Amino acid sequence: MRKRRVYTGALAMVLTGSLVLAGCGPKTDNSPVSAADPQSSGNAAAVKTSATINIESEPPQLSSLRTTDVVSMNVLRHVQEGLTRLDQSNQPIPGAAESWEVSGDGLMYTFHLRDMKWSDGSSVAASDFAFAWKLILSPGYGAPYAYLLYPIAGAQDYNAGTGSEDAIGIKVVDEKTLQVTLSQPTAYFPFLTAAASYLPINEANYSKQTADGYGAEAATLLYNGPWKIDSWEHNSQITLVKNEDYYDAASVKLDTINMKIVSEAGTAYNMFASGELDTVTLHDGDQIQQAKNAGYEVLTKSDGATSYFVYNTQDAILKNNNVRTALTYAIDRTSLINNVLKDSSVPALSFTNPDVSGENGSFKEEVGDLLKDNDGAEAKNYLDAGLTELGLTALPALTLLIDDRGAKKTEAAAYQEFWKKNLGIEVDIEVMPYKAMRAKVDSKDFQIAIGGWGPDYNDPMTFLDMLVTGGGNNSSSYSNTEYDQYITQATVEKDPAKRFGLLRQAETKLMQDLPIGPIYFMNQSYAVQPGLKGVVRSAFQDINLYWAYFE
Repeated sequence: MRKRRVYTGALAMVLTGSLVLAGCGPKTDNSPVSAADPQSSGNAAAVKTSATINIESEPPQLSSLRTTDVVSMNVLRHVQEGLTRLDQSNQPIPGAAESWEVSGDGLMYTFHLRDMKWSDGSSVAASDFAFAWKLILSPGYGAPYAYLLYPIAGAQDYNAGTGSEDAIGIKVVDEKTLQVTLSQPTAYFPFLTAAASYLPINEANYSKQTADGYGAEAATLLYNGPWKIDSWEHNSQITLVKNEDYYDAASVKLDTINMKIVSEAGTAYNMFASGELDTVTLHDGDQIQQAKNAGYEVLTKSDGATSYFVYNTQDAILKNNNVRTALTYAIDRTSLINNVLKDSSVPALSFTNPDVSGENGSFKEEVGDLLKDNDGAEAKNYLDAGLTELGLTALPALTLLIDDRGAKKTEAAAYQEFWKKNLGIEVDIEVMPYKAMRAKVDSKDFQIAIGGWGPDYNDPMTFLDMLVTGGGNNSSSYSNTEYDQYITQATVEKDPAKRFGLLRQAETKLMQDLPIGPIYFMNQSYAVQPGLKGVVRSAFQDINLYWAYFE
């Protein structure tokens, strides 16, 4: 689901001088990852049923009410199931709902739940979805992803405090039937119901927890997915065990998933090379070459995500549009990708990722390039104009906030050099653990941070609506009436051509104001141990082991 906010989480550290241990690597050619069903093998007792992966950071929490980051979603995807889930091709298929009907006008969805149990043995009911959705929309709750539920009739008004709970288009017909009425036809609604914000919550269990405590420990949660959390050793490992009560447990081949929390890319790669990890993300060209030299097949996927600068528009300096534009134009994206990232990422001269569909193809292709890359002269002109507007003769030293995972230090050093070369300014780097960095950004206690955003569903709105005034994921505190109007109008526009026209106008306006500065569209390389098959990695599912098995 994309989405998926992850500050600085798409890359990891460039390991200079790190060598693959002698004798490590595959003993056979590593065949491509396949989503095919496993075939029966000779001695069933000899088949490995435990996989170990790296999730790169401690999840801030595992409450579906508050989750916005890819790390938490990678865990929740394996232990919780919504009305729908995504298949190997990222299409919504039946999940907790075994079927549904849509009314002729596209406004009413009637979901029929299958017989399914929570991990305490109680039945998953339609009321569990209604409870969770109304809770996330509660005006005082402050759920950052509440807006994902706005397609539901009355949801936005209730969340804003101007409507009533009774007016929300969520009706529990009976224990196994949930009726949802939308404010307008939303073709991607079954995609939304696979997102974390649409997951059910057992009310009886939730009532035993505190609002802040729910999701902070494994014991506070109940599970209805293919696995359940057996243990959560904070900052070390999360261990999942197969949920034998899952309705399709027979199709799940892995009995155990060990999710190692290893933030340093070099450590993770060496664990993979020594056989401690079954799959690993390769975060730069040096690691990619190491993997190839060791005999592994290097696989590549699009993250569907965009890496960008988050500018705090409440800051005394960054509130200035010309300063933000100068900082954005001064980056040499091609040099960054070729010499620092050394991967297949692509310079981002707009915001919405090319994987997201538009009116007749990729929305990125329809909106075109809206920024200039590595234009030092133009960047300096914008900086001079900004200094004049701010009444300054020189720009005070700025601070770029990053987390301590992987290659962000190397990447940040490149940005320092670009800004010094093209603008003649100094930028300090502040490094801290991911969770602390997230908290600092959320509290607006920063000037510039590196952000990443991936799609929760296949529509440009998944990128653009997060920057509306007061949005739960609007970390830059951007507020522009014209932009808000484009998004509001697109939300209710029923004519597809007019709707996508409004979204293109919104993106154009965003790239004029630049509360965020796009840097690159993320592509990710990875390797898998030869015996592991069926791993799904994609723009909409960072990693999914639902179909995984060992030969």
